[in-house]
Amino acid sequence: MGSVSSTFPNWLPQDFLDEFWQRRPLLIRQALPGYCPPLDGDELAGLACEENVESRIVLEKNGQHPWQVLHGPFQEQDFTRLPATHWTLLVQDVDKHDADVAALLKYFRFIPDWRIDDIMISYAAPGGSVGPHTDQYDVFLLQASGRRRWMIDSSCRSQRLMDGLDLRILAEFDPDREWLLEPGDLLYLPPGVPHHGIAEDPCMTISIGFRAPTDNELLSAVIGRHLEQHEERFHTDPGLPCQQRASEIHPHALSALRSLVTEAMQIDDTTMNRYLCEWLSETKPGIVITEPEEPLDYEPFIRRLQHEGLVRALGIRVLCARQNDTWHLYIDGETFPDVDASIIDRIDKGLLLDAAHCPPDAGELLYRLYRRGYYVFSTT
Repeated sequence: MGSVSSTFPNWLPQDFLDEFWQRRPLLIRQALPGYCPPLDGDELAGLACEENVESRIVLEKNGQHPWQVLHGPFQEQDFTRLPATHWTLLVQDVDKHDADVAALLKYFRFIPDWRIDDIMISYAAPGGSVGPHTDQYDVFLLQASGRRRWMIDSSCRSQRLMDGLDLRILAEFDPDREWLLEPGDLLYLPPGVPHHGIAEDPCMTISIGFRAPTDNELLSAVIGRHLEQHEERFHTDPGLPCQQRASEIHPHALSALRSLVTEAMQIDDTTMNRYLCEWLSETKPGIVITEPEEPLDYEPFIRRLQHEGLVRALGIRVLCARQNDTWHLYIDGETFPDVDASIIDRIDKGLLLDAAHCPPDAGELLYRLYRRGYYVFSTT
Protein backbone atom coordinates (compact mmCIF):
# COMPACT_ATOMS: atom_id res chain seq x y z
CA MET A 1 0.00 0.00 0.00
CA GLY A 2 3.04 2.28 0.18
CA SER A 3 4.00 4.60 2.97
CA VAL A 4 1.22 6.25 4.92
CA SER A 5 2.22 9.22 7.05
CA SER A 6 -0.91 9.12 9.17
CA THR A 7 -4.27 7.48 9.39
CA PHE A 8 -7.49 7.64 11.37
CA PRO A 9 -7.51 6.05 14.82
CA ASN A 10 -9.05 2.63 15.35
CA TRP A 11 -9.43 1.53 11.74
CA LEU A 12 -7.28 -0.13 9.09
CA PRO A 13 -7.03 1.37 5.60
CA GLN A 14 -6.70 -2.03 3.93
CA ASP A 15 -9.95 -3.21 5.51
CA PHE A 16 -11.66 -0.11 4.15
CA LEU A 17 -10.26 -0.69 0.65
CA ASP A 18 -11.30 -4.35 0.71
CA GLU A 19 -14.84 -3.82 1.99
CA PHE A 20 -16.00 -0.31 1.12
CA TRP A 21 -13.93 1.51 -1.53
CA GLN A 22 -16.15 1.88 -4.64
CA ARG A 23 -18.59 -0.59 -3.09
CA ARG A 24 -20.72 0.88 -0.31
CA PRO A 25 -20.97 3.87 2.03
CA LEU A 26 -19.27 3.94 5.41
CA LEU A 27 -19.80 6.25 8.38
CA ILE A 28 -16.82 6.57 10.72
CA ARG A 29 -17.88 8.19 13.95
CA GLN A 30 -15.17 10.44 15.43
CA ALA A 31 -12.63 9.66 12.75
CA LEU A 32 -10.84 12.79 14.00
CA PRO A 33 -11.90 13.35 17.62
CA GLY A 34 -11.83 16.98 18.68
CA TYR A 35 -11.21 18.13 15.13
CA CYS A 36 -10.85 21.90 14.68
CA PRO A 37 -11.15 23.20 11.09
CA PRO A 38 -8.19 25.20 9.75
CA LEU A 39 -10.55 27.90 8.42
CA ASP A 40 -13.68 29.45 9.90
CA GLY A 41 -16.65 30.72 7.92
CA ASP A 42 -15.33 34.28 7.63
CA GLU A 43 -11.94 33.07 6.35
CA LEU A 44 -13.65 30.81 3.82
CA ALA A 45 -15.74 33.76 2.63
CA GLY A 46 -12.55 35.81 2.33
CA LEU A 47 -11.02 33.11 0.15
CA ALA A 48 -14.14 33.15 -2.04
CA CYS A 49 -13.47 36.86 -2.70
CA GLU A 50 -10.10 36.14 -4.31
CA GLU A 51 -9.80 36.29 -8.09
CA ASN A 52 -8.11 32.93 -8.67
CA VAL A 53 -10.39 30.89 -6.39
CA GLU A 54 -13.39 28.96 -7.73
CA SER A 55 -16.45 29.50 -5.53
CA ARG A 56 -20.24 29.35 -5.62
CA ILE A 57 -23.19 30.32 -3.46
CA VAL A 58 -26.30 28.16 -3.73
CA LEU A 59 -29.60 29.79 -2.78
CA GLU A 60 -32.26 27.16 -2.31
CA LYS A 61 -34.77 29.90 -1.44
CA ASN A 62 -34.97 33.69 -1.62
CA GLY A 63 -33.10 33.85 -4.93
CA GLN A 64 -34.38 34.82 -8.36
CA HIS A 65 -35.48 31.19 -8.76
CA PRO A 66 -35.20 27.98 -6.72
CA TRP A 67 -31.68 26.62 -6.32
CA GLN A 68 -30.05 29.69 -7.85
CA VAL A 69 -26.25 29.48 -8.20
CA LEU A 70 -24.08 32.58 -7.90
CA HIS A 71 -20.46 32.36 -9.02
CA GLY A 72 -17.47 34.10 -7.41
CA PRO A 73 -15.27 35.93 -6.92
CA PHE A 74 -17.55 37.64 -4.42
CA GLN A 75 -17.41 40.91 -2.53
CA GLU A 76 -17.95 41.38 1.19
CA GLN A 77 -21.40 42.92 0.67
CA ASP A 78 -22.54 39.78 -1.18
CA PHE A 79 -22.40 37.91 2.11
CA THR A 80 -24.16 40.61 4.13
CA ARG A 81 -27.13 40.35 1.75
CA LEU A 82 -27.61 36.62 2.24
CA PRO A 83 -30.80 35.41 3.97
CA ALA A 84 -30.75 33.84 7.41
CA THR A 85 -31.30 30.28 6.15
CA HIS A 86 -31.12 27.91 3.16
CA TRP A 87 -27.91 29.00 1.50
CA THR A 88 -24.50 27.34 1.04
CA LEU A 89 -21.07 28.69 0.12
CA LEU A 90 -18.82 26.20 -1.70
CA VAL A 91 -15.13 26.82 -2.36
CA GLN A 92 -13.18 24.43 -4.60
CA ASP A 93 -9.51 23.44 -4.40
CA VAL A 94 -8.96 24.96 -0.96
CA ASP A 95 -5.98 22.63 -0.55
CA LYS A 96 -4.29 24.50 -3.41
CA HIS A 97 -4.48 27.76 -1.46
CA ASP A 98 -4.08 26.85 2.21
CA ALA A 99 -1.29 24.66 3.57
CA ASP A 100 -3.23 23.67 6.71
CA VAL A 101 -6.11 22.41 4.58
CA ALA A 102 -3.70 20.56 2.28
CA ALA A 103 -2.26 18.82 5.37
CA LEU A 104 -5.57 16.93 5.69
CA LEU A 105 -4.58 14.84 2.68
CA LYS A 106 -2.08 12.93 4.83
CA TYR A 107 -4.98 10.95 6.26
CA PHE A 108 -5.98 9.71 2.81
CA ARG A 109 -2.64 8.66 1.34
CA PHE A 110 -3.58 5.00 1.53
CA ILE A 111 -5.20 5.91 -1.80
CA PRO A 112 -2.70 6.84 -4.57
CA ASP A 113 -1.99 10.54 -4.99
CA TRP A 114 -2.96 10.52 -8.67
CA ARG A 115 -6.54 9.67 -7.66
CA ILE A 116 -6.91 12.73 -5.42
CA ASP A 117 -8.75 15.65 -7.01
CA ASP A 118 -9.28 18.37 -4.44
CA ILE A 119 -10.55 19.46 -1.06
CA MET A 120 -13.76 21.46 -1.30
CA ILE A 121 -15.13 23.25 1.76
CA SER A 122 -18.74 24.26 2.16
CA TYR A 123 -20.25 26.55 4.76
CA ALA A 124 -24.03 26.39 5.14
CA ALA A 125 -26.62 28.39 7.02
CA PRO A 126 -29.36 26.40 8.78
CA GLY A 127 -31.30 24.44 6.16
CA GLY A 128 -28.57 24.99 3.57
CA SER A 129 -27.90 22.26 1.01
CA VAL A 130 -27.19 21.70 -2.66
CA GLY A 131 -30.11 19.33 -3.10
CA PRO A 132 -30.23 15.57 -3.63
CA HIS A 133 -27.69 14.62 -6.27
CA THR A 134 -25.29 11.95 -7.50
CA ASP A 135 -21.53 12.25 -7.96
CA GLN A 136 -19.47 10.08 -10.29
CA TYR A 137 -16.45 10.05 -8.01
CA ASP A 138 -15.51 8.83 -4.54
CA VAL A 139 -15.80 11.38 -1.73
CA PHE A 140 -15.08 11.60 1.99
CA LEU A 141 -17.27 14.10 3.84
CA LEU A 142 -15.64 15.34 7.04
CA GLN A 143 -17.88 17.30 9.37
CA ALA A 144 -15.72 20.21 10.51
CA SER A 145 -18.16 22.29 12.57
CA GLY A 146 -21.86 22.31 13.34
CA ARG A 147 -24.12 19.43 12.35
CA ARG A 148 -25.29 18.18 8.98
CA ARG A 149 -27.91 15.52 8.30
CA TRP A 150 -27.00 13.18 5.46
CA MET A 151 -29.47 10.94 3.65
CA ILE A 152 -28.74 8.43 0.90
CA ASP A 153 -30.78 6.28 -1.45
CA SER A 154 -28.75 3.08 -1.56
CA SER A 155 -31.09 1.52 -4.13
CA CYS A 156 -30.29 4.22 -6.74
CA ARG A 157 -33.79 3.86 -8.12
CA SER A 158 -33.75 6.90 -10.41
CA GLN A 159 -31.19 9.29 -11.90
CA ARG A 160 -33.73 11.59 -13.57
CA LEU A 161 -32.94 15.27 -13.04
CA MET A 162 -35.21 18.23 -12.38
CA ASP A 163 -35.56 20.52 -15.39
CA GLY A 164 -34.57 24.17 -15.62
CA LEU A 165 -32.26 24.39 -12.60
CA ASP A 166 -28.68 25.64 -12.21
CA LEU A 167 -27.81 22.41 -10.38
CA ARG A 168 -28.11 18.73 -11.29
CA ILE A 169 -30.75 17.89 -8.69
CA LEU A 170 -32.51 14.54 -8.71
CA ALA A 171 -36.20 14.69 -9.54
CA GLU A 172 -36.84 11.63 -7.36
CA PHE A 173 -35.05 10.94 -4.09
CA ASP A 174 -36.29 8.28 -1.69
CA PRO A 175 -33.70 7.94 1.09
CA ASP A 176 -33.41 4.69 3.00
CA ARG A 177 -30.47 5.59 5.29
CA GLU A 178 -29.86 8.70 7.37
CA TRP A 179 -27.14 10.00 9.71
CA LEU A 180 -26.60 13.17 11.72
CA LEU A 181 -22.90 14.05 11.56
CA GLU A 182 -21.13 15.87 14.38
CA PRO A 183 -17.69 17.52 14.18
CA GLY A 184 -15.02 14.86 13.61
CA ASP A 185 -17.41 12.38 11.94
CA LEU A 186 -16.50 11.14 8.47
CA LEU A 187 -18.83 9.75 5.79
CA TYR A 188 -17.52 7.92 2.72
CA LEU A 189 -19.68 7.71 -0.38
CA PRO A 190 -18.72 5.70 -3.49
CA PRO A 191 -19.66 6.92 -6.98
CA GLY A 192 -23.28 6.81 -8.06
CA VAL A 193 -24.96 6.91 -4.64
CA PRO A 194 -27.72 9.55 -4.48
CA HIS A 195 -27.22 11.68 -1.38
CA HIS A 196 -28.54 14.83 0.25
CA GLY A 197 -26.96 16.82 3.08
CA ILE A 198 -28.90 19.46 5.03
CA ALA A 199 -27.37 21.77 7.63
CA GLU A 200 -29.06 21.45 11.01
CA ASP A 201 -27.34 24.64 12.16
CA PRO A 202 -24.50 26.80 10.77
CA CYS A 203 -21.98 24.19 9.73
CA MET A 204 -18.86 23.50 7.72
CA THR A 205 -18.22 20.32 5.74
CA ILE A 206 -14.91 19.38 4.16
CA SER A 207 -15.17 17.22 1.04
CA ILE A 208 -12.16 15.22 -0.08
CA GLY A 209 -12.95 14.28 -3.67
CA PHE A 210 -11.19 11.78 -5.91
CA ARG A 211 -10.75 11.99 -9.64
CA ALA A 212 -12.00 9.25 -11.95
CA PRO A 213 -10.75 9.81 -15.52
CA THR A 214 -13.13 8.80 -18.29
CA ASP A 215 -12.04 6.82 -21.32
CA ASN A 216 -12.67 9.92 -23.46
CA GLU A 217 -10.36 12.01 -21.26
CA LEU A 218 -7.60 9.41 -21.40
CA LEU A 219 -7.98 9.00 -25.15
CA SER A 220 -7.88 12.75 -25.69
CA ALA A 221 -4.79 13.09 -23.48
CA VAL A 222 -2.88 10.34 -25.25
CA ILE A 223 -3.84 11.41 -28.77
CA GLY A 224 -3.11 15.06 -28.02
CA ARG A 225 0.41 14.29 -26.79
CA HIS A 226 1.03 11.87 -29.62
CA LEU A 227 0.03 14.41 -32.27
CA GLU A 228 2.48 16.92 -30.79
CA GLN A 229 5.37 14.51 -31.33
CA HIS A 230 4.24 12.44 -34.31
CA GLU A 231 5.88 13.10 -37.67
CA GLU A 232 3.05 13.85 -40.08
CA ARG A 233 2.68 11.75 -43.25
CA PHE A 234 0.58 12.40 -46.32
CA HIS A 235 -1.64 9.84 -47.99
CA THR A 236 -0.14 8.51 -51.24
CA ASP A 237 -1.73 6.35 -53.92
CA PRO A 238 0.67 5.51 -56.76
CA GLY A 239 -0.94 3.30 -59.38
CA LEU A 240 -4.33 4.89 -58.84
CA PRO A 241 -6.86 3.05 -61.09
CA CYS A 242 -9.42 4.85 -63.20
CA GLN A 243 -12.86 4.74 -61.55
CA GLN A 244 -16.28 4.59 -63.20
CA ARG A 245 -17.78 6.79 -60.49
CA ALA A 246 -15.71 9.78 -59.40
CA SER A 247 -17.93 10.24 -56.31
CA GLU A 248 -17.10 6.76 -54.99
CA ILE A 249 -14.55 6.23 -52.21
CA HIS A 250 -13.11 2.93 -53.37
CA PRO A 251 -12.58 0.12 -50.82
CA HIS A 252 -8.85 0.18 -51.67
CA ALA A 253 -8.71 3.89 -50.76
CA LEU A 254 -10.52 3.28 -47.47
CA SER A 255 -8.11 0.47 -46.68
CA ALA A 256 -5.12 2.72 -47.35
CA LEU A 257 -6.58 5.51 -45.20
CA ARG A 258 -7.29 3.08 -42.36
CA SER A 259 -3.70 1.87 -42.53
CA LEU A 260 -2.43 5.44 -42.37
CA VAL A 261 -4.46 6.03 -39.20
CA THR A 262 -3.58 2.75 -37.49
CA GLU A 263 0.13 3.15 -38.28
CA ALA A 264 0.06 6.70 -36.93
CA MET A 265 -1.52 5.45 -33.68
CA GLN A 266 1.07 2.77 -32.98
CA ILE A 267 2.35 3.76 -29.54
CA ASP A 268 4.68 1.52 -27.57
CA ASP A 269 3.93 0.82 -23.91
CA THR A 270 6.77 2.99 -22.59
CA THR A 271 5.60 6.02 -24.56
CA MET A 272 1.96 5.40 -23.66
CA ASN A 273 2.89 5.22 -19.97
CA ARG A 274 4.74 8.51 -20.25
CA TYR A 275 1.79 10.20 -21.95
CA LEU A 276 -0.56 9.00 -19.21
CA CYS A 277 1.75 9.96 -16.35
CA GLU A 278 2.36 13.41 -17.78
CA TRP A 279 -1.36 14.03 -18.19
CA LEU A 280 -2.20 12.76 -14.70
CA SER A 281 0.40 15.13 -13.23
CA GLU A 282 -0.97 18.25 -14.90
CA THR A 283 -1.97 21.08 -12.57
CA LYS A 284 -5.69 21.74 -12.47
CA PRO A 285 -6.89 24.62 -14.68
CA GLY A 286 -7.02 27.90 -12.81
CA ILE A 287 -4.22 26.97 -10.40
CA VAL A 288 -1.22 29.21 -11.09
CA ILE A 289 2.32 27.94 -10.59
CA THR A 290 4.55 30.89 -9.71
CA GLU A 291 8.19 30.76 -10.75
CA PRO A 292 10.62 32.75 -8.55
CA GLU A 293 10.74 36.41 -9.62
CA GLU A 294 14.46 36.72 -8.95
CA PRO A 295 15.77 33.15 -8.97
CA LEU A 296 19.14 32.38 -7.50
CA ASP A 297 21.94 31.39 -9.82
CA TYR A 298 23.03 27.78 -9.55
CA GLU A 299 25.99 28.24 -7.18
CA PRO A 300 24.13 30.45 -4.65
CA PHE A 301 21.25 27.98 -4.84
CA ILE A 302 23.54 25.08 -3.94
CA ARG A 303 25.02 27.07 -1.05
CA ARG A 304 21.56 27.87 0.33
CA LEU A 305 20.64 24.20 -0.04
CA GLN A 306 23.36 23.41 2.50
CA HIS A 307 21.35 25.19 5.21
CA GLU A 308 17.76 25.02 4.04
CA GLY A 309 15.58 22.49 2.25
CA LEU A 310 12.95 22.64 -0.48
CA VAL A 311 9.25 21.94 0.06
CA ARG A 312 6.55 21.29 -2.50
CA ALA A 313 4.67 24.38 -3.68
CA LEU A 314 0.93 24.40 -3.00
CA GLY A 315 -1.36 23.33 -5.81
CA ILE A 316 0.86 21.06 -7.87
CA ARG A 317 0.67 17.33 -8.47
CA VAL A 318 3.88 15.40 -7.97
CA LEU A 319 3.72 11.80 -9.21
CA CYS A 320 6.26 9.09 -9.91
CA ALA A 321 6.36 5.84 -11.84
CA ARG A 322 8.93 3.12 -12.24
CA GLN A 323 9.83 2.38 -15.86
CA ASN A 324 12.63 0.20 -17.17
CA ASP A 325 14.02 -0.22 -13.64
CA THR A 326 14.39 3.53 -13.07
CA TRP A 327 12.19 6.09 -11.34
CA HIS A 328 10.66 8.91 -13.34
CA LEU A 329 9.17 12.03 -11.75
CA TYR A 330 6.15 13.79 -13.29
CA ILE A 331 5.11 17.33 -12.37
CA ASP A 332 2.63 19.51 -14.25
CA GLY A 333 2.92 17.42 -17.41
CA GLU A 334 6.73 17.48 -17.34
CA THR A 335 8.95 14.40 -17.12
CA PHE A 336 12.07 14.22 -14.97
CA PRO A 337 13.71 10.89 -15.90
CA ASP A 338 16.11 8.67 -13.95
CA VAL A 339 15.54 10.13 -10.50
CA ASP A 340 17.37 8.54 -7.57
CA ALA A 341 15.13 6.35 -5.40
CA SER A 342 16.17 8.23 -2.25
CA ILE A 343 14.72 11.46 -3.69
CA ILE A 344 11.53 9.66 -4.69
CA ASP A 345 11.20 8.37 -1.12
CA ARG A 346 11.63 11.84 0.38
CA ILE A 347 9.12 13.33 -2.06
CA ASP A 348 6.63 10.58 -1.27
CA LYS A 349 6.96 11.16 2.48
CA GLY A 350 6.79 14.95 2.16
CA LEU A 351 10.28 15.42 3.58
CA LEU A 352 12.62 18.31 2.86
CA LEU A 353 14.81 18.07 -0.20
CA ASP A 354 18.18 19.30 1.03
CA ALA A 355 21.88 18.72 0.54
CA ALA A 356 22.20 16.56 3.65
CA HIS A 357 19.71 13.92 2.52
CA CYS A 358 19.90 14.00 -1.30
CA PRO A 359 22.66 12.46 -3.45
CA PRO A 360 25.56 14.78 -4.37
CA ASP A 361 24.60 14.68 -8.06
CA ALA A 362 20.98 15.78 -7.39
CA GLY A 363 21.80 19.50 -7.60
CA GLU A 364 20.74 19.95 -11.22
CA LEU A 365 17.39 18.24 -10.63
CA LEU A 366 16.64 20.25 -7.49
CA TYR A 367 17.61 23.45 -9.26
CA ARG A 368 15.19 22.68 -12.10
CA LEU A 369 12.39 22.01 -9.60
CA TYR A 370 13.18 25.33 -7.92
CA ARG A 371 13.38 27.37 -11.16
CA ARG A 372 10.08 25.93 -12.40
CA GLY A 373 8.33 26.92 -9.16
CA TYR A 374 7.47 23.33 -8.27
CA TYR A 375 9.52 23.46 -5.04
CA VAL A 376 10.33 26.45 -2.87
CA PHE A 377 12.70 27.02 0.02
CA SER A 378 11.05 26.19 3.33
CA THR A 379 11.34 29.76 4.66
CA THR A 380 10.14 31.43 1.46
